[in-house]
Amino acid sequence: MRGVPVKHAMKVWLFAWLALVVVAFVLAVVLTGCATVTDDLELGWQAEHVVDVLQTEHGAASDACYYEGDPVTRAIIGSKPSRAAVAGWGIGFGALHYGVTRVLERWGMPWMATAWEAATIVDTAAVIGHNYQVGIMLGARNRPVGCNER
Repeated sequence: MRGVPVKHAMKVWLFAWLALVVVAFVLAVVLTGCATVTDDLELGWQAEHVVDVLQTEHGAASDACYYEGDPVTRAIIGSKPSRAAVAGWGIGFGALHYGVTRVLERWGMPWMATAWEAATIVDTAAVIGHNYQVGIMLGARNRPVGCNER
């Protein structure tokens, strides 16, 4: 990384290492057969959710040029949330998602639990992609969006 500040290079390396650990954990659970299909999907969604929460912290909570764009999330944590609000939202929503999945399974509707998982995985993947597209870069500086050209 020639010409890149050491602090920036360390952030990129740390993010890459963290992503590798998450992927290795998900693969270990899936490949060892320690989980049901719904458990695998829940783990996949939770991993995506962590990325979304980190993007929210790196964008809306940390960068003056970004704000929370999702209307439901914005109603809960505000357009410029504190880091504590982002963490609380992340933990709470992760627990709620897990609870909905388990309730659907206990009510004898595994097909509904699978549909719930699939729908939320696709939605969260779209949110992560959108966040990246608008310039929220984990492990690096966010792309300038007009108010913080460097």
